[in-house]
Amino acid sequence: MNLICTHLRHEPQAVSSVCLLKIDGCPLFNWEDTKYVAYRWEVDGYEWEIRFYPTLLRADHCHFDMSVDLVFLREARGNKVTAILSVRLVDPTGVLQPSAEKTSLPKSFEHPSDSSGKLPIMTRFDAHSFGYLKNGSVAVECTVTVFRAQDTIHMPSSSDLHKDLGEILRSEAGADVTFIVSGESLAAHRILLAARYGIDRLKVMCERRLTLGVDAGTVATMLALAEQHGCSQLKAKCLEFIVGASPEILGSVLATEGFKSLEASLLTELFMAAHGRIKK
Repeated sequence: MNLICTHLRHEPQAVSSVCLLKIDGCPLFNWEDTKYVAYRWEVDGYEWEIRFYPTLLRADHCHFDMSVDLVFLREARGNKVTAILSVRLVDPTGVLQPSAEKTSLPKSFEHPSDSSGKLPIMTRFDAHSFGYLKNGSVAVECTVTVFRAQDTIHMPSSSDLHKDLGEILRSEAGADVTFIVSGESLAAHRILLAARYGIDRLKVMCERRLTLGVDAGTVATMLALAEQHGCSQLKAKCLEFIVGASPEILGSVLATEGFKSLEASLLTELFMAAHGRIKK
């Protein structure tokens, strides 16, 4: 198995490592469910192991399944370590677009050999996935995301922007537009009115606040919001809520307009997350 680590992402609430794995000889595997191909790498100071479970279901190679598992290899420092594994199939020839990403449920790791549970990535029910099998090999892009504890999340530092803007408004220096409000003239600056400033710190605060309000009526809408704006912590919370819901709560979720408008890729992630939870 070959591995190429493509990039490392540092976000305020998480660290993600993305690697491309190439697994050779896939159709020839004739293993039991407990045997696997593994590769290790380090993310956020911890050592992790990705395990691939290839299973030949029929001797003619027509039925072939593959699952993947994330395994923790060290003791956690202090608090438990929360992480998720995301995978998608990649065509090295570039003919096929990468497959829809599949993501495990958030898992708290504490001791060596703690695992996320198997996540199916190729199944006999999905004929499209076999298009990624090239000359007996398959390429899989794996992303390990390690979430930082809430009390250690690094917020972008605050600035004195509000003071600077207040001083400009008070002095009226360089004002080039005037508003009339209740008969009173107010000087302003076009460039300040048009400018947009980075709001990374506000985004993190809003995401943390939204995770506290996830319920049956809001979870589908919040899941779509998290996908649209790249809010990985909120997305993980929504997936965990839906997959772990009771039949009654799940029925309420399915009846919402937000769920009916979810994109197909998110519905696929929900299905695969639920499938992995059942097999676990």
